[in-house]
Parts: sequence; C-alpha cells; structure tokens
Amino acid sequence: MWFGKRQTRCPSPHARDIIIFVYFEQSAPEGTGLRLSKDEVRHIALLARLGVTESDVEKFSEQLSAILEAFEVLQRVDTTDIPPTSHPIAVQNVLRDDKVAPSLLPDEVLANAPREEDGCFRVKAVLE
Repeated sequence: MWFGKRQTRCPSPHARDIIIFVYFEQSAPEGTGLRLSKDEVRHIALLARLGVTESDVEKFSEQLSAILEAFEVLQRVDTTDIPPTSHPIAVQNVLRDDKVAPSLLPDEVLANAPREEDGCFRVKAVLE
C-alpha cells in the first residue's frame, strides 16, 4: 500500500475530496502500480457514506485503481516550467448590458388572467 493512512477529521461537507487527496498524496515506487484492496474500497465508501454491494466493491476496486494508476503517470510529468492554472482555456462571462425597454402596462398584462386580485394574478393553492 503506497498511500497515506493518516486519520483526518474534517467538518467540511466535502470530506470525500479531502480524503481522496490524502490517498493521492504519496506516490508508489516506479512500476509498482497502485491497487486498492476490497477492504480499502469499503473504507472509502464508509468515509463517503456510500452503501455498496460486493459487486460494487469489485467494480470500484478496478475503477479506482485505474484512476490511481493514471495519477501515477501524471506525477511523473515534469511541470516545473508550467504555471498553475484553474482552467485550461480563458474563461469569461458572456453577459450583455441591461437596457431599459418598453413594457406592458399592468392592465394589459392582467387582461388575459383567469383571476386577478389587487393587481396580481390569483392562482389556486398548490400546497395543502
């Protein structure tokens, strides 16, 4: 097992993210591959408050091991000259300026209302 087994108490609702970060923190020696046992998958499921069946444990063991192996490959990439980024491409909001435009008068809006009360639409209650 090549990942940390530190006890971490986190009051955050995103505890899953922090726990997975702890598991990724240490890398395995070259070529060993990171494989999760069924007990480790059950432990991760318990920490994430997920109910899993035995077939889920088997499936997740393979899937999570493949993810960890992909991270092992990424850890070997030299990123010393690459600046940190939060997005691979520039992100900008596409918003238009607010413009004042003519609107309907309240009487015109309520003209087709089935029921009107005090200048508002009157609708049936949807909650009992």
